[in-house]
Amino acid sequence: MLQTTESFHIDYCEEEMLPYAFVYLREKYPGWKGWRMNYVFHEELMLSDFVIQRITRYRTYYAIAHVVVTESISKWHLQKLERAAALYRQNPNCIVEKIIIIPAGCATGIIPKHIKIIQLKEFSILQQHSP
Repeated sequence: MLQTTESFHIDYCEEEMLPYAFVYLREKYPGWKGWRMNYVFHEELMLSDFVIQRITRYRTYYAIAHVVVTESISKWHLQKLERAAALYRQNPNCIVEKIIIIPAGCATGIIPKHIKIIQLKEFSILQQHSP
């Protein structure tokens, strides 16, 4: 009897997803409302994120968005996002939202409710069956 194993095929990289992620984030956090967006590499975490910020008189608001190219989110991805958010969580700063941006079809069961999930339809995980 033949057994089949599932494998996943990803034929794109994180850099290809960035422009699509940027467009989504810019719509949600528009510049005309005071939001500034930067793509930041956190050297100590070996992690790149979109850091969106709005500075007001009394507080700086942040949203942290992490683009992940994988077939399923792991605790490692979540820990990296939490550590990146912790870099900005200082009084009087406020983390407005934590976002994971993933390809369509990526397994998201492990992601807690306080983290927003954005699935980019332009990218998907292809499931392959092999004998």
